Amino acid sequence: MTKVDIAALLECGNDLVDQAETRTEGIAVLRSAVAQAPNRVDALYYLAWALLMDPASGASEAEALLVRIVDETRDVTSSADSDEPSLEARARAFALAWPLPLRCVGATVKEAAEIARLADEACALRTNVVSEAARRAARMGTAWASARAGGKPEAGFEQLLAWIKAHPLHSSWLDGDEARYPTVVTTCAGLEPFFDDPSYIEWVLRQKPKSSAHPADLFLQSLCAAAGADAIEHRGMGVGNIATSGAGRRGRVLSLLALGATLEGGSAGPTVGANNPLAYAAQTGDASFVRFLVELGAPIDGRGTDVPLIAAVMTGNLDAVRTLLEAGANPSIEVTYPNGKKDSALQRAGKVGNKKEMLALLRAGKPAPPVQKKAGGLDTAPARAAWKARKAKLHKAKWADGDEDLDPFFDLIDADGIASWEAAAKHLESLDPNEMLALALVLGDLLPSATKKTKPTEITRKDHQKARIVLGDAVVKGDALLGAGTDWLVTGDLHAEGRFAHDEAARIAVGGTMTGTMVETEGELLVGGDLSIDGVVWAEYEAGTLVVAGTLKTNVLIEKDHAVIVARRDVAHRLKDTTRKVAGKRFPEAAFKDDSLDGKKLWSAISGGMKAKA
Repeated sequence: MTKVDIAALLECGNDLVDQAETRTEGIAVLRSAVAQAPNRVDALYYLAWALLMDPASGASEAEALLVRIVDETRDVTSSADSDEPSLEARARAFALAWPLPLRCVGATVKEAAEIARLADEACALRTNVVSEAARRAARMGTAWASARAGGKPEAGFEQLLAWIKAHPLHSSWLDGDEARYPTVVTTCAGLEPFFDDPSYIEWVLRQKPKSSAHPADLFLQSLCAAAGADAIEHRGMGVGNIATSGAGRRGRVLSLLALGATLEGGSAGPTVGANNPLAYAAQTGDASFVRFLVELGAPIDGRGTDVPLIAAVMTGNLDAVRTLLEAGANPSIEVTYPNGKKDSALQRAGKVGNKKEMLALLRAGKPAPPVQKKAGGLDTAPARAAWKARKAKLHKAKWADGDEDLDPFFDLIDADGIASWEAAAKHLESLDPNEMLALALVLGDLLPSATKKTKPTEITRKDHQKARIVLGDAVVKGDALLGAGTDWLVTGDLHAEGRFAHDEAARIAVGGTMTGTMVETEGELLVGGDLSIDGVVWAEYEAGTLVVAGTLKTNVLIEKDHAVIVARRDVAHRLKDTTRKVAGKRFPEAAFKDDSLDGKKLWSAISGGMKAKA
């Protein structure tokens, strides 16, 4: 009988659990390890941890595992001589500390004393956010138990309110600029069940708002954290969600309002919703909590560029979007950021995974009066008709998803009164890559005279990080190293004179044929005709896609962790590895840096006349 390597099984399970998309598979592997080694503390510990990261997978199972860990480690004690606690000590500290906060709220004086003893033992074994949260909860539980025993439960409530007043920032260790937008919540961890307590909520609602010595911005950060910033930024355990699903959000918000905070929001932040509590709540997807903040008076459309509806749409939360629209949010709201870039809920809806449902929801709530076109605005009717005529065929293309839709893009052009297709490039960000290719093909058919220009449009270095729509053919002058901000749509052919490289943030759609010597793509490159590259096509990045509706013709195709969708291939050599061991069979030493191919060195070799080895 083959002996199972439990250590290897645990390592595999932990690696899978670390990634949200493989967590369920990882939990199954860890369960297998526990089944084969039921008394191994590390197996019990890792499985309990994994289950508590995703309570829906088995919260009751996790609780039973914690009890088993405590039993298996009853002889484990702290070691003053050790800088790093043993795994058994870490496991016991975790198993003791994790359940304590929920036991504190209604504890008697005697029970509170026992909880405090267990919390102190956990901290002696290992001091971390979980054990500190347990000790914090134990101390508050002792105060509440004493207050109830003395017939004055309000005295315990006052201590909780005093705590949040003394610790308004929901981050105890971040300094400098990072502290402005806290990413790890620690000062209220463990106290969530107290903030969720119905008696406390009833009491704090009766408190009149007080003036505060704390700066308004400090309270605003606390409100943002309580409203959802902690859940968005930190999805681990022991922080903001310790042992309770409610995370004390309602009580925390009400406490801060009682201390003089407001839900108005602050000045525009660097990201969507950065200074708006309602925007953070909308991103969590908790529709009932969104409604709760609206009823408390949170501005439905936010303030400045911090718009709750845009924040909710960005994260694809249909329930939160629906709740905001029902409360009166403007689905057509548009904002302009300090850099001049515009944003709207409709634009963001075109980028989410459930865009069809999201767009339908926003359009259903769209104000009835149509947007009046400005004088001289582009007539989108012919393009709409051309799209309608080709839509069914394009939806069946090998590269298409079948739900591409250009009408929202045309709506944006109409609303802005944009005078030319070239000027409409600023709205390319509202399209997904497939829709960009569809638009290039539609405009290429609609405007054939533009593709017959005697001289192609030149794209120079100053245009590299910009959005561009080129009607007809184009040529990229010199080397092109493209990144964020590069959305190019060319209706005709595109020729790259030099090295053509773009990272995962750039998106290129070519309606005709693309030619050149070397193409490196980490992002989205979609070609409606042929891709004919003399030297090398290098496609490498797990989130990128290379689409060629015609023939991909090249000497060497490097295809590594990249989606490549082509109709036909005419490739002399194909590689799936860029290490010297593999790629060295095709390329000279000069093309490598350390042990891998280097784009810059490879281009130098190719432009110097190097050809791949046969």
